[in-house]
Amino acid sequence: MQFTVVENRNMTDQDDEKDVYFMRLTYDEPVEYDAGDWLLVESSNRPSLVDFVLGLLNLSGDEIVDVRRVGEKSVREALRDNYELTQLNPAILNRIQREYGLDEWADRNDMMAYAEGRDIVDLLQAFPRLQTLGLEFCKMLSPLSPRYYSIASSQKSQAAQAYDGRMVDLVYKKIAYHKEGRDRLGVATCQLSDLKVGDVIEGDFCANKVFKLPEDLAHNKQPLIMVGAGTGIAPYIGFMEEIAYEHPQHFANTWLFFGETREQTCFLCQDQLKSWEAEGFHLKTAFSRDQAHKVYVQDLLWEYRQTLWDLLEAGGIFYLCGDKNKMAKDVEQVMKKIMVEIGNIEDPDLVWKEWRRARKVQSDVY
Repeated sequence: MQFTVVENRNMTDQDDEKDVYFMRLTYDEPVEYDAGDWLLVESSNRPSLVDFVLGLLNLSGDEIVDVRRVGEKSVREALRDNYELTQLNPAILNRIQREYGLDEWADRNDMMAYAEGRDIVDLLQAFPRLQTLGLEFCKMLSPLSPRYYSIASSQKSQAAQAYDGRMVDLVYKKIAYHKEGRDRLGVATCQLSDLKVGDVIEGDFCANKVFKLPEDLAHNKQPLIMVGAGTGIAPYIGFMEEIAYEHPQHFANTWLFFGETREQTCFLCQDQLKSWEAEGFHLKTAFSRDQAHKVYVQDLLWEYRQTLWDLLEAGGIFYLCGDKNKMAKDVEQVMKKIMVEIGNIEDPDLVWKEWRRARKVQSDVY
């Protein structure tokens, strides 16, 4: 389905190290979504990256390739619209090891470690013999998948009502950095950041069934503990908009532990959060680079360890959103430490698994 841009602004334009955008989109179809769901955004690879890959493979771009579930296309079109280039799927490594005798990785864990942070160009440059495969190499590439973005709005908000509920907000970070002599650009975020008011993009909604507000907030005082860093704030904005519209009395039982780098330049959605804080919402922030000793969101959790345990004992739900590789692991480690030292839990790993199974712990990590 199609979405029209009505706002797209850089929330961190005063920061030298990152570009985090707020985007508002409208749509015409009568589609509903819940706070916590995702928006899937379709994208295409940059022409310059496609040309670079064609050059490495010694292809003109006019050669015909049969794309699975699509049909025949020129290889240039396929590399642009159908094949994943900016991420390296470990399955490709398994296939080339099996079919072409590369003996570089001991097992799947080695393949996953190698693939992390690398793209298709890295693979071709590291193993020049793969460049001689031409079209055969292209046929091994993974399909170009839509990118998932946590929705940062509720259809019940006042802003959404102005569009008859047919409005969705995103908070996303532009991926752009230089590594090993090349600029690395996110396939979707760079395209999104270039969009102007009135531009149209393709996408679709996707339900997130394991990251949801409780159904009966009107009749219980179940504490909500939301933990996130950076763009991990996104789904909580949707949660808070829904609470503000339907259950403002629940602000007293709602906590957000939010982390970023600098308060002055990277306090995402500050005005909204401060306005809800004035209504009784508990907001705790950690800005890691505003002092000599870095303070992260997991440090906040430890600081409030007794309060956290009391909230969990009272039936609280623990939400976690953000980076899976560092932040989420650190948060989980601190929470298990709290379980042992404050809750006297003998086997925190087992209890954590039970909490996840019971949806007492819910995560949306990426």
